[in-house]
Amino acid sequence: MQEQPAAHNAGQEVQLAGVLTKFHVAVDHQDEDEQNEVERQHGSQKLHLQVMYQARWFPYASTLAGDMLFDEINEIIASSKIGATVSKRCEKRIDTAILSHYTKAEIKRIKKKWNDSEIEPYFKKALGQTLDAYLRRSMP
Repeated sequence: MQEQPAAHNAGQEVQLAGVLTKFHVAVDHQDEDEQNEVERQHGSQKLHLQVMYQARWFPYASTLAGDMLFDEINEIIASSKIGATVSKRCEKRIDTAILSHYTKAEIKRIKKKWNDSEIEPYFKKALGQTLDAYLRRSMP
């Protein structure tokens, strides 16, 4: 007689691509509130990235900057009506939040870092010109 495999692998260690170690927890043992919280956070993160993209920002501009800017933009999103598009008011508030975080000195540092990178020269030039044009429009 052949031995039947376990219904799930709860408590067993699984190696993922030699990088991550994760312990599986049986779904029927998960706390429903915890599962709802995880789903809510995932939805919130997805909305955050979509709004950043619609506001014409690199979607991770806020997440890479740290929790303070990320939380500020989430507050803007929460107080705005988000539909198929982002309102001009919401977009302007996000612009203000990001540009107040990324000062001119920080932007110069980032541009200098681009110059030392392996990015193609034509792409560096396009990025720099785009950023300069945006800053002229946004910063007095």
